[in-house]
Amino acid sequence: DESRTARCVSSLARSLARIQSLQRACVPVKQRVAMQTAVRMVTAAVLVGCAMSAPITTSEVGDCAPAGSSVDSFQAELQILNTGSQSLALSWDNAPIPGVMYYDAAASSWRLDEFAGPVPYVGGTIDIQVFATQTEGVTLLNGVCKPLGAPYNGGLFAWSTFGECLGTQMINGYNCTGTKLIVQGHNVNLTLWNTSITTASGQTYSVPVRWNVQNIAALLPGANASFNNITYDFNVSSYIIPLPPSPETFEIPASCTPGAPSLCRGGTAENSSTVQVLPMVLAQPDYAISGYSLANQNTADWLGDAVFTCMDVLSNHTTNDQYSIISYFEVEVDTRFGVYSQCNGYPGECLGAETYYVGREAAMGVGPLGSQCANNTDTGVWYSLPAGGECTKPGQFVGQDCSWRIVKRVRSVSLDCVFEQHGMRKACQNSTTVPLSLPVQILKGALTEPVGTMPMTGCPDIPPPSQE
Repeated sequence: DESRTARCVSSLARSLARIQSLQRACVPVKQRVAMQTAVRMVTAAVLVGCAMSAPITTSEVGDCAPAGSSVDSFQAELQILNTGSQSLALSWDNAPIPGVMYYDAAASSWRLDEFAGPVPYVGGTIDIQVFATQTEGVTLLNGVCKPLGAPYNGGLFAWSTFGECLGTQMINGYNCTGTKLIVQGHNVNLTLWNTSITTASGQTYSVPVRWNVQNIAALLPGANASFNNITYDFNVSSYIIPLPPSPETFEIPASCTPGAPSLCRGGTAENSSTVQVLPMVLAQPDYAISGYSLANQNTADWLGDAVFTCMDVLSNHTTNDQYSIISYFEVEVDTRFGVYSQCNGYPGECLGAETYYVGREAAMGVGPLGSQCANNTDTGVWYSLPAGGECTKPGQFVGQDCSWRIVKRVRSVSLDCVFEQHGMRKACQNSTTVPLSLPVQILKGALTEPVGTMPMTGCPDIPPPSQE
């Protein structure tokens, strides 16, 4: 009925808004590959379930299906392209991302493997996997699991049987028939172009050639909505039909099961104690929005923050992120680090499985499992500070009652002072790879040295209003 459809689509809208409010924290604007892909795939998957639960008004379907049986399962190579997103780039240089899709309609399951790299500044690659079944969806970045926490339906293309018929068109050299589904009021538009192929056994199938997902959504609570448009182009000559039976293909990895996240042993070669005071730096909105809170936020060491802020500023995305401040804190932490979570917003939300221990990874999450427990002096370190691990009561001890606490807010300064007045923007532009020596020196000087007007000198502190 209509109320069921409304509830289903509303659930999609909430899930999509949550994922998109988190994806911008995954990496700066030109590195948001994994979460953007998951968002688009999840959008379509949930809409299938919504559409199947009750009628969605479209124009007459007409004779829209190409010849052949609807493909029930397949494996195919594809490319993922940004075809008109306003505020988001799909990859480092906005180039197409290669991938492989596995699809099984009968099992209500699909999987997408992507291969992105090399990663700017730090090198390496990011291997991305998205799994969806009828009840569960996850994405993995270099093996680190990120539960997406939304309802799913694995029949990814089932909606095309009742969408609006678009007629025929040549797509990538193939004569295709198109269908479209628009969900009014929720700014979601799906288009699928299919063609007919005949397998060696003589069976003719209808298979996807191009799939386009468009939506309009705000990336942050209170931020302006933006138009997002992603296209999946399938390599028709690569189709394997039907998909060879293999339950492991769609099996959610063990690292995604409850209780699976592992911890680093704690301590370092230099200091065996599991409790240490670490410098942590982060870009934030001003105090009126952020309250200079660290709960459910991502921070970094000096190099890790230089990697992040260089890319965010050079991509001209700081306004959309609402960043106007860079803050330096001393934080006492339990160094039995957990897996890193992508966090953002105020109050913060995190995408990840660890809700107590401080999360840790190399900048950009390069390396197996994001290099959670590696030294990472060559790339810099990113941290996540879960609200569930913060010491909030007197008498609590890090390592016993909680996993982290703020020792001191050292300084909070204007982003403009660091990047424009003290020259970090130019230093970032002139740097192509780690260790980003000059950007790190400028950043560190702005937050630790006496106030001055030259690079490597300090920027004025911007204290909370109660301390002015």
